[in-house]
Amino acid sequence: MQNKKLEWQRVGIFFLLSYAIAYIPEIAFGWKMGDYENWTEPNMLAWFLFVTFSPAIAVVLTRIITKEGWKDSFLHLNVKGNLKYYILSVFFLIAFELPRGITANLMEGEAPFAGFTVPKFFGILLMTAGMSIPLAFINFGEELGWRGYLYPKLEKLIGVPATVIIGGIVWGLWHAPLTVKGHNFGTDYPSYPYGGLILMSLFCISLGAFLMWLTKKTNSVYPASIAHSINNNSAGAVAYALISETIDEDTFNQFQHSVITMSYMLIMAVVFTVLILKDSKKQKNPAEI
Repeated sequence: MQNKKLEWQRVGIFFLLSYAIAYIPEIAFGWKMGDYENWTEPNMLAWFLFVTFSPAIAVVLTRIITKEGWKDSFLHLNVKGNLKYYILSVFFLIAFELPRGITANLMEGEAPFAGFTVPKFFGILLMTAGMSIPLAFINFGEELGWRGYLYPKLEKLIGVPATVIIGGIVWGLWHAPLTVKGHNFGTDYPSYPYGGLILMSLFCISLGAFLMWLTKKTNSVYPASIAHSINNNSAGAVAYALISETIDEDTFNQFQHSVITMSYMLIMAVVFTVLILKDSKKQKNPAEI
């Protein structure tokens, strides 16, 4: 009981710190800076990186405050025996974006697939993968916090399905100040801003299930960091690789497209939650393997 209470305290401290460290600069600068895109300006880069690393900073502070130490920190690469998961971290989400990209083209393209060529398609996808791997350090801060700290603790406290849902909501709402400013979905949709906040949470629930599975398989946050980076860079690249000429970026409704394709994401959440549960059952009953 005492250990469980202490773990809840650590979860609470981490939650407060990760949100406070991110929200304070986002709110302070967000309303002054205007649209979300302004956060990517060179003069805001230091603050942008500070916000993305807020979960990692919260992990460090929580471990120090609660004298937890660094056991089970998921900081080892663990490449040996896990190379296939590193490869999967690069290519799975690119492949997963294909049906979403196809849907975007059928929804918005005036002449679907008119701009498609095989060399262009594979060239853009390989360029996306090559660019995303070195940029994974940007997402390391989030993955150390969410998959390397919050999710493992929640799993012990409330189980796998609840961790996928609650962890995803916590992760999704951590983006809230930027979601309100137009991150991912813009601001021109009927349910703004609440629809965007809900959709972002559902997206994080779904993606979080895959990243949680990847982290548990490798006992490392680095594959999830790579996959997170791939996710952030692959969506637009896949759509562009398929049919760049016939989609009008000025009129493309990202929120509507995300609502329609959310079914793909929710399927992913269910599949990887089931896989995690199966792996957990095998670990508890090794004789059944």
